[in-house]
Amino acid sequence: MKILIVEDEEMLARALAEKFGKSGFDTAIAHTGNTALKMAGEYKPDVILLDILLPGKSGIQVLRRLKAIKKLAKTPVVILSNFSQEIDIKHALEIGARDYIIKTQYPLSQLVERIKTIVSVKQNLI
Repeated sequence: MKILIVEDEEMLARALAEKFGKSGFDTAIAHTGNTALKMAGEYKPDVILLDILLPGKSGIQVLRRLKAIKKLAKTPVVILSNFSQEIDIKHALEIGARDYIIKTQYPLSQLVERIKTIVSVKQNLI
């Protein structure tokens, strides 16, 4: 399983990549929205973990673009953000995010299990 981690905080991105790597994921990291879009097309991840606050394009802009690209439109995108306003969550889900996770509410081990569930549901639908 391949995961693209889109996170501008270097330490968090590395911690996520390490945790997912130890759980059997092949990981790639993008630190900006533009890099995320380029890497998504080349890397073809099974799931994308996307922060909202990024340099360049925001996570919401990246999400909109991913959903508009035919070969990436069905790739599950999970928002991982500190923004916990109901309106932010609703907006991301309406655009096409599969899930919205607030960073401070999940330990990394639970996050990995939640992502595994999302990927297994995607694979069962194919």
